[in-house]
Amino acid sequence: MNVFVLEKEKSGLLENLEKTNSVRQKVILFNKFFGLLLSNSNNVFAEVYIAELLNDYLACLKKFEPFYIHPKFTSEVINRAKIIANIKAFKTFQQEIYLVIEELEQKLKLLNQFLNGESNNVTNKKIFFPLLEEEEYHNNFILGIIESLTVKISVSASITNFIIIPSEKFLEEKLQSQIENSWKNALNFVKDYTKKINPYHEVIISFDRRAGIYQGDSLGIALTLGFIEELLRLYNSPTMVQIKDGIAFTGGINRDGKVINTSKNIIEKKAENVFFSELTTFVVPRSEEKFARSRADELNKEFPNKKLDIIGVENLNDILNRRNLVDIHKQKFMVRSANYTKKHSVSIILGIIILTMGLLYSYTEIDSNPSILFNSGNVLYVQNKLGKTLWTKRVVFSSNDQTTNDLLKITQRIMDINNDGKNEVILSDEKLFKGENIGDRNRVACFNSSGKLIWQYKFEDTVSTNKDKHSNIYTNYLIDTTTENGLKVLYLFTRNDILYPSSIYRLNLETGKRLPGTLWHAGQIAQCILGKFNNNNKEIVGIAINNSFERSVVFSINLKNLNGQAPSTKEYRYVGIPEAKFNNYVLLPKTDYTIYRDARYNRAWPSSLIYNKTQGFFSFTLLEGGYGELNAGICFHFHKNLSLLGIYIGDEFQVKRDLLVKQNKLNPPYTNTNAYTNILKNDISYWNGTEFVKNYELSEIKDGLTVNH
Repeated sequence: MNVFVLEKEKSGLLENLEKTNSVRQKVILFNKFFGLLLSNSNNVFAEVYIAELLNDYLACLKKFEPFYIHPKFTSEVINRAKIIANIKAFKTFQQEIYLVIEELEQKLKLLNQFLNGESNNVTNKKIFFPLLEEEEYHNNFILGIIESLTVKISVSASITNFIIIPSEKFLEEKLQSQIENSWKNALNFVKDYTKKINPYHEVIISFDRRAGIYQGDSLGIALTLGFIEELLRLYNSPTMVQIKDGIAFTGGINRDGKVINTSKNIIEKKAENVFFSELTTFVVPRSEEKFARSRADELNKEFPNKKLDIIGVENLNDILNRRNLVDIHKQKFMVRSANYTKKHSVSIILGIIILTMGLLYSYTEIDSNPSILFNSGNVLYVQNKLGKTLWTKRVVFSSNDQTTNDLLKITQRIMDINNDGKNEVILSDEKLFKGENIGDRNRVACFNSSGKLIWQYKFEDTVSTNKDKHSNIYTNYLIDTTTENGLKVLYLFTRNDILYPSSIYRLNLETGKRLPGTLWHAGQIAQCILGKFNNNNKEIVGIAINNSFERSVVFSINLKNLNGQAPSTKEYRYVGIPEAKFNNYVLLPKTDYTIYRDARYNRAWPSSLIYNKTQGFFSFTLLEGGYGELNAGICFHFHKNLSLLGIYIGDEFQVKRDLLVKQNKLNPPYTNTNAYTNILKNDISYWNGTEFVKNYELSEIKDGLTVNH
């Protein structure tokens, strides 16, 4: 290769280096040119040209990021750098080059650990979104980064102002529009949790990497969530929102909260960027989910141990309703109080400090009212509102995993049983040992503020079918309290510790005495909620397994009708117990995936049953495929009269079932299609008082009577 050609190539290199600010684009350009030089038999040319560019080359290598790009490119970069380091003419640079190589190899090793499933520890609590680079000097490698943003919001006197860091003289039109749309959606959400919001704010949006000029609207989801988090923090809301770790979001949001599509080409490139990162979840517009998933599946052929969940969403509510994406929780009293104090003037704080110094110790010691339940190991700590432990109790559950958290909600409760302003604690998960009455381990018990037992009750009813007489050993779970004729009543449900009988019953909350009325169910009840959902009649809505029909159910029944047994086959019908008068009793679909996995029935996820007061519907999740790692969820929405509103396929279920369809082990259609959803809808059956029927016209509840129409 002659000097004329090399000079022309060098001129093109320098021109392109001037055009781009991207470190990786520059490394690609250097690599291409150095490869051309090193392939030349004349080493003198290589030494001369590389020497001229070496300082700039090393400066780029020091900033080079192996993440978000295929690792074989970084391997090429490292190998090229090693060749240059071993050229005698660059002996004085050798140590510096190898230090850069060592750092690159460490970063590449970390990336490969994520790709090989050896590490999934994402501790940087940021809101991430992928960005693509515009230039095209990439040699078939997709170039992009995973950006994150930091939002700071303060109250303003006269105008809402958005400050972007790094700043541009003029915001790109789409980005400007997206900021306004995200702000509107965030304010609409926050208004439901904060009573008074100032009309004007100063909003600082910092892009943490400061990688360049930001354009487009694809950061809309991330920006909206950032605004929501910070607004709730600014106004010290009792409810806080926190984005889960390890998630990247892409997609704009319009003024109505709907997620905006990008394109097949862009979503595939972004999926590749996220795949070559430490992140484990990628949230995309629902209509483009299949493109992102297809690209991830292709990459999984090369890196089968890399776990990247692709989640398609349609709107902001879809995101905020998913507990695997967003944590919505009550802010602790002490934290909220501290935040409240910070917002006030120095003089007020000084006054509080002076007063607190004189009273805090004595108040902490005097306050003996249970306000907080805190579990650690197998111990329940009962604390006052300042966090001082009043007493402890050994309990069954020992960890803080999701299953335990679900069970804590229905086994431990603080209540004022007699309206005297002093709280009591209701427990149904005690762990009793030798020296205590082991026979009481299945009791529900009420303790006063100092931990002294007030009352206990053991549910020991027996039921039998024509085939079996069941044991009288049950575990109790709490539903809720209500007042009936001036009497505080505690509603509970039970599960037989050996077989399938479950029941709902009630106690006098103040005395623990059993009150009339018991509803029996042939299958374990997972969860119940109590309230006025349709009219003035209070009812219980529950989710459960029905063993006789081998599938899950959702039901509703008025409190005054709480007697008898649920529908069942003859084999599972309890002897001598009449049929209960349900408002509605619905058999839910059992999927072909569950049948393929040889699971007898699907299962309702405990604590997944929620009533959306604003929109008037119930939601809950069914776990398909049995127990363990094979199970996966489907979310159901039902109107308040238990007519079907919608079925939402979980991403994990879609992946697992579609894999079986691809392997011809399950029949089409694919899972995330209207055709498959319709199969599930058509498998729902409704109890009409005599039998289960399809497409049953649900009843309207009037004055405790069920009126079909």
